Amino acid sequence: MTLSGGGFINLTGSTSKLTITGNLTVTGNSTMLIPASDTLTINGNLSVQSVSTITVNGYIKINGNVTTAGNSSVCGTGAGLYTGTLTGPAGTPGWCFAPVSLPIRLYSFSADYLSTSNIVKLAWITASEINNNYFTIEKSLNGENFQSIGQVKGAGNSNIFSDYYFYDNAPYKGVSYYRLLQTDYDGNTTTYNVVPVETYEENQSSWFLVFPNPIKENSINLTYNGDNIGDKITFIIQDLTGRIIMEETVIVNNKGSTEYLLYEESRLNKGIYFITGSTNNKLTTQKLIVN
Repeated sequence: MTLSGGGFINLTGSTSKLTITGNLTVTGNSTMLIPASDTLTINGNLSVQSVSTITVNGYIKINGNVTTAGNSSVCGTGAGLYTGTLTGPAGTPGWCFAPVSLPIRLYSFSADYLSTSNIVKLAWITASEINNNYFTIEKSLNGENFQSIGQVKGAGNSNIFSDYYFYDNAPYKGVSYYRLLQTDYDGNTTTYNVVPVETYEENQSSWFLVFPNPIKENSINLTYNGDNIGDKITFIIQDLTGRIIMEETVIVNNKGSTEYLLYEESRLNKGIYFITGSTNNKLTTQKLIVN
């Protein structure tokens, strides 16, 4: 495909995708615009020549080589990836995106056992993402044979740190192994390292209790034990993806057990949620079931 003679292509609309099955040449003061959330995929080589520009505010992927010449550029506020080699300057004019070897830069991936609720909290942070569709979380009993236990939607294209959470409410007894898979919009999947976590019995009773559980009404009742008058206790309700549904801070008015009515204003949809209470050096998470 060749765009020449001052030609102009603009990918408009939300999450528009254009795939060129062969090579693309943009020449003769021609212009292409890829807005945010839109994607241009070239399954061949890209050549940009003769004062031509490709402005990428979304995502461009070239499954081949890139050549820029004649004061031309491939630049923008989005992200770009090529699998071959770059001929021409890196910068403006030229190819403006830093080389990226993987669709995401995984900053961390951890698994923590929350003994009071018998669940495993999986947390990961990405430093950047390119063309990232979703994550898959897998679990294994022996570290070799894995099965999928859920998916979390990715950010698509991002150059900032992004936090993700997933909760396994049925971990194996003993040691469970977890791994993270990432799938981009092209269907390609990358597998990351395995992390183990050991479950154990918690002998100490929780310092707050939700009742009744499961619930059927709007209201969530709980009792908590405050250590000192004036202490602040923060309660957070999250869904299975880690999305925060509610956050509320309570001031301890008396020592000992106190009943409290939480989240009366809105109704939770049927499903499984988690309530985390934190104060001073204590942090506890409990599972909440809504029927």
